[in-house]
Amino acid sequence: GLLRAFAADAAKPRTPITLGEAVVTAVANNPGVLARRRDPESAAFGVLGAESVYEPKIRIDFAYADRKIPTSDLLQGVEGSQLGDAREDDEYLADVALSKTLRSGTEVELLWQNARRTTNSSFEAFSPSFQPSVGVGVAQPLLRDFGGMSARTTVELAEKTSFRTAAEYEAALADFVLEVVEGYWAFNLAEAELAAKQRSFELASELATEARARVQIGSLPPVAAKEAASDAAARDEEVI
Repeated sequence: GLLRAFAADAAKPRTPITLGEAVVTAVANNPGVLARRRDPESAAFGVLGAESVYEPKIRIDFAYADRKIPTSDLLQGVEGSQLGDAREDDEYLADVALSKTLRSGTEVELLWQNARRTTNSSFEAFSPSFQPSVGVGVAQPLLRDFGGMSARTTVELAEKTSFRTAAEYEAALADFVLEVVEGYWAFNLAEAELAAKQRSFELASELATEARARVQIGSLPPVAAKEAASDAAARDEEVI
């Protein structure tokens, strides 16, 4: 990108760019810098992934059971049935659980259970029947991962990795910008040196022309014209 910015068409004069424009152009068109720009973001997502263990979780369970049990005698209590009729039981289960892991490693869970049952058995007092319940569970590891050290260590490692990745990207970007700045001023210095050498060659060419004219009129010896031509050729070589 920096080379394209300095490139000029032979028919058009090159428009100089500032140092800031050169840096912006080089950074915006360098594949390596563009590829590494995503590294800090990826490391930050790693921190979020490590901290997700502390995020609250919700679980929803639903189940349905349909049972038909053939009766072998009338004492099994199927209402209005005859021998050989089936006992039918329908059951719906719906559970909602909300859980969260604390920084200390303690796991807390709130459970809400719901059950609805219907049956044609005459021994059941209520049909349909509902059985809702609420429960709270607390679990604290006492041996392995006591105090939540494992999860905290994972989070701390992810944070350190994120900081290191951001610092490495900043360092790489600073090194690249330094290369661009050095290249920018080296190019301007080379341009200035080229302009000086071109002017020196023009003056040497004029002196060689003047020396040849003075040799023709006899005011200078022929060797003076050769020396001037040799000096002009040497300066032309420097320009090239």
